[in-house]
Amino acid sequence: MTKFHYNEETLLYEPIEEDHNTFTVVFLILGVFALAAIIFYIGFSTPSKPVKFEISCKQEKVIEKPKDLNTRNIIKELIRHRIQHPEIALAQIWMEVGHKYEGIKEPGNLYNMEPALLRPATYNGKGKRFATYYNWSESITDYAFWQYQNAWGLSRKNYLKRLAKTFCPDPGYSSNVESLIAKAESEITAYKLSCLQTIE
Repeated sequence: MTKFHYNEETLLYEPIEEDHNTFTVVFLILGVFALAAIIFYIGFSTPSKPVKFEISCKQEKVIEKPKDLNTRNIIKELIRHRIQHPEIALAQIWMEVGHKYEGIKEPGNLYNMEPALLRPATYNGKGKRFATYYNWSESITDYAFWQYQNAWGLSRKNYLKRLAKTFCPDPGYSSNVESLIAKAESEITAYKLSCLQTIE
């Protein structure tokens, strides 16, 4: 539709020349803003599908090289795990596998412990009857879990009674362990003294 304006000099109505370039620029600017608004609305109103990142990672247990199996290293592990009544724990090992540790029935199992079902444990399998471990120090860790759940904070007398109830039902087990405690205490004392001499 053509627009006119009154020219006072010519006393005539003359058509108004429209600036098409100006209208084009304005139209483009409005179009850009409209497009940006649509993109913004779609981006925030439509829930995006979660991006799934699949990471393939094979986790393998790091198997530490076991320390030499001897009384000194066993005592060191008992102390490191803060085992209560370490003299009893050491006596139990001697009771189960002998002073030279030749009677181990399953890999790494110093206590002939069976696989635990209702507590944290460190065994990695089961032999004919007893649990198996990557190395012997892990059986001491497993013993620490057993102690914490079943016999933590008990006196020596009550600890021995608890062994008979929950660790080994053999009626002579506790008395046999008790007969080895004095020697175990002697070994532990000697170990601690050697550590003090090393520090000095």
